[in-house]
Amino acid sequence: MSPSDTLLEFLPEFLATIIGVALGIPIALWIDRKIRVKHQREEAISVLSALKDEIAHNIGLLKQIQQELSEPSNVIFYTLDLSA
Repeated sequence: MSPSDTLLEFLPEFLATIIGVALGIPIALWIDRKIRVKHQREEAISVLSALKDEIAHNIGLLKQIQQELSEPSNVIFYTLDLSA
């Protein structure tokens, strides 16, 4: 087997490896970016949902306070949820 025959066997495999790496790395980075964006979106939705629930709870308490303020003999004693 001559050196040129060895080179002819090696060259296609080498080119296939280079093409695989050249395509694989950008595709892997693109997939990773899509996964990170999805996780960030899910986290933002979770935070906003918790904030919405907290605000709804506080609005309910404020409505109760408003109703009780209409009666002058009542003393208001509520704790608002302000953890957000």
